[in-house]
Amino acid sequence: MHDSRLRSRKFWLSLMGALMGVSAPLLSGEVSPEKGLEMAIAILVSYVLGQGYVDAQKAKMAAAPEVAEAPEEAPVVDDS
Repeated sequence: MHDSRLRSRKFWLSLMGALMGVSAPLLSGEVSPEKGLEMAIAILVSYVLGQGYVDAQKAKMAAAPEVAEAPEEAPVVDDS
């Protein structure tokens, strides 16, 4: 499970985004350290929430019972 997350593009992009948010104040000086930390936290929180949603959908699909091929039709009653 953890191995698949290490291969995930979402994981690596989130990690790089968080690192850029933290390193931007150090590299450019145009972004305040507080703003850089806010950006990094926002990126990490969005990754955690997004991955949680994806995992919940996978668990929901795995727990759902198999859908029948075709539902049976109710018999037609003639009241004449």
